[in-house]
Amino acid sequence: MREFLTLSDRDLRNNPFKYDEAQILYTLQNECPSLRVISRYQKLTAYMCAKYVIFGGNGEKYGDCNLKRRRTNKDAFMFTKNMVIIKEG
Repeated sequence: MREFLTLSDRDLRNNPFKYDEAQILYTLQNECPSLRVISRYQKLTAYMCAKYVIFGGNGEKYGDCNLKRRRTNKDAFMFTKNMVIIKEG
């Protein structure tokens, strides 16, 4: 089975038109990249445009992407606006 890369919006922006259809499909379904970045910097087939960009978009993200991807501590701090850190002791 093929190993796919974990791509961020930055990777897609900095490497325009580099990734093949299988890699882009994997990224759309598993990494939740910005559809604006994907459509501007990567080659898309008509099928990919219709399914993911035109009809599948939800707030500039693909609506059915897997949001259960691995989260880091940085993600937790970025997405939790009301977090207060208290040093005990």
